[in-house]
Amino acid sequence: MAQRADRSRAQSENSSTQSDLGSVSEQIASLAYSLWQERGCPEGNPEEDWFKAEQEIRVKQESQSEIVSALSRVRRSRRVTQAAQA
Repeated sequence: MAQRADRSRAQSENSSTQSDLGSVSEQIASLAYSLWQERGCPEGNPEEDWFKAEQEIRVKQESQSEIVSALSRVRRSRRVTQAAQA
């Protein structure tokens, strides 16, 4: 029973993480547009803003992944500790 609850919780966390991220390309497009506006809306090379936006989004996603992994390790450790105490 506890395993089912853990599995369900993990699936829920997974889907909420994915929905929080939304469409990656939409996030990149939005950030690239903001970067372009910050640069004064110059004519020319939109790929520069897109590339920078991709890098920033990737770093953000990696940070979020690391946080989720760390939280999972802490939760697992707590469960092991609680099971040992029981």
